[in-house]
Amino acid sequence: MTAATSVSALVKEAIPIANGIRSGFRANNEKAQEELKQRLAALETALKEAGKLARVAQEYANTLEDVIKVLAVSQRAERFVKENLADLRKRTSPTYQSGWRILDLLIDGINTTRDAPREAMLDRIAWFGEKDRAQLDLMFNQFTNSFERAAVAVSHRFADDLLVALGQMIAPILDAEAILRKTEDEVLTTLQSLGR
Repeated sequence: MTAATSVSALVKEAIPIANGIRSGFRANNEKAQEELKQRLAALETALKEAGKLARVAQEYANTLEDVIKVLAVSQRAERFVKENLADLRKRTSPTYQSGWRILDLLIDGINTTRDAPREAMLDRIAWFGEKDRAQLDLMFNQFTNSFERAAVAVSHRFADDLLVALGQMIAPILDAEAILRKTEDEVLTTLQSLGR
């Protein structure tokens, strides 16, 4: 999407033209009316562009919220594994079973929320840039592959493999969050410039 002409500037240009249209029998307003018509058409286009950008900003914000949820649960699981690694490795530990049950729940939590960002991304009609779509698709693929390895590690009770897989899950989600935030800022900055 490209930035449209400033809405404020278009309104400022249209007001003197509208005020210059005279009434009466001898008023020759064709030129002023045509100029006003052009300014109003440009204003309509700028407002439509602003509406599209606002929708894109909302979609980015929603996807970012989904990414943050997945990231939080993934980081919680990683932190839990790091804090309990010794007990998760040793079957004779009194907290071995309960630790793995907690991880089962955390992995289930990730599983229920992990598709939301991808679905939002694939369902999105408007993109601020195709580069975003390609980068995010790659990152979500990396996340999904790492999640599958993490799920296998949990089912086989391999704590070290799980820790590695969780780190590999978190890295692309952090990158996706950064891209979404950066682009959301760009969209909002563009919207802000339309009001000047």
